[in-house]
Amino acid sequence: MFFTTAISKKLISLLQPWLQLEPELELNLGFLRSNGMAKNLHFDTFVLNQLIDDFPGFSLKDFRVDHLSFQLFSRVNYRCSWCSYHIIRRELKEERRLRPRDTYWEDNKKILALIDPEVNS
Repeated sequence: MFFTTAISKKLISLLQPWLQLEPELELNLGFLRSNGMAKNLHFDTFVLNQLIDDFPGFSLKDFRVDHLSFQLFSRVNYRCSWCSYHIIRRELKEERRLRPRDTYWEDNKKILALIDPEVNS
């Protein structure tokens, strides 16, 4: 019982930066077989969009998993099933989207031009 609550709290704390709400998590740990179930995983799309920023024109509007279950039979045998999930993609136009790392060099050149106009020549 102690290990189950400790592991579930650790798992929730690891998932917390990507989630909007605290999930319903149920773990059953055993020596030979363990299983678990998570319900109502509502992911924070702002954080996920920052992670997938390398894919231009792709942005998430909503991402949630209603029911996720997994079973561990040994170190190498496992089964994971998603019963219900919702992913809504938002279309972005390429010219409107500027990534911070794309503007870094432009901003750097502008600052250098203000300090020393001969640098850009």
